[in-house]
Amino acid sequence: MIINAEIKDIQQEDADKRIEYIGQKKSLGVAILLWFFVGLAGAHNFYTNKTGQGLLKIGLLLLSWLVVPGIILILLMIVDLFYLSNEVDIFNEKLRQRLGLYGVSNKRDDVF
Repeated sequence: MIINAEIKDIQQEDADKRIEYIGQKKSLGVAILLWFFVGLAGAHNFYTNKTGQGLLKIGLLLLSWLVVPGIILILLMIVDLFYLSNEVDIFNEKLRQRLGLYGVSNKRDDVF
């Protein structure tokens, strides 16, 4: 009976971690929408915990009335579009490692 109780505790702890993961994981669909609508302000970077990159984009946006920062900002936005999927995957992988969920896949069954 003690072994069964320990197994149930382990299963409950694993279930709790999976629920926490589902609640905190990032969605590629949301990241793309943020990139599209408010990407110039770095919203997608803040969403994926890339705060430094988000602050850089805000700074470039504020200086975009100067031609060169505006061009740099547009180039960074184009680059971000190609790396956005990877950034979401990296965030979710770090979350799984922090929670100790090594058997949970990172498949995208939900876009939004």
